[in-house]
Amino acid sequence: MTTFSQSLTVVKIEHPPYGVNSYVVWDEATKDAFLVDIGHCIQPVLGVITANALNCEMLFHTHAFLDTMLGQPALRDEMNLLAHLNPMDEFWLAHMDTQSMVLGIADIPQAFVDQQVREGDVIQVGSIKVKVLETPGCTPGSVSYYVEEAGLLFVGDVIYKGSLGPTDIPYANTERLIETVKNRIFTLPDAVRLLPTRGDETTVGAEKATNTLTPTKYGQFVTRPARV
Repeated sequence: MTTFSQSLTVVKIEHPPYGVNSYVVWDEATKDAFLVDIGHCIQPVLGVITANALNCEMLFHTHAFLDTMLGQPALRDEMNLLAHLNPMDEFWLAHMDTQSMVLGIADIPQAFVDQQVREGDVIQVGSIKVKVLETPGCTPGSVSYYVEEAGLLFVGDVIYKGSLGPTDIPYANTERLIETVKNRIFTLPDAVRLLPTRGDETTVGAEKATNTLTPTKYGQFVTRPARV
């Protein structure tokens, strides 16, 4: 658990077997909360929400890779959630069967989108303002969620500590991803914390100084597929 300001708290939950990070974010004063991405195992997420008596109705998807949406149907069965996604990635929802074959996962319930998000949208979660930045490259509709007042950017698979997200997948574009990182991520203040869907957090300044701008191979995440 990390407190980023006087009242804003973020908990990262890592979901095996693909190392997907999801985040529970809330205002300690109001208990208003939102989620960013969701891997397979929803019980730790529900545990954080219950233990902290959170009012959580928003789920922000950074993109529509199956491994970052696995728990969405089960989570929606447990609580009222509005799932947000950029419309440029909605085509992936119609191809979950193809993704499930790649990942070795069978019988995947259908994920849904309740609210489309686009560049410049500002979503109010209690006192927290969440701004949408379109950050394509890994997928056409990849977005990042910016909590400017707390200096937090949830970047999905766009940028990792020391590298970039994968582009060895259909519809990905390496050149566009590099352009996104240079023009959308690296133009933010150096102190902004980057919270990716995989690996450790970093900062804009650290990545400007050390990132190789080399895409990670997606295949490394699916070497040991699990049946769910």
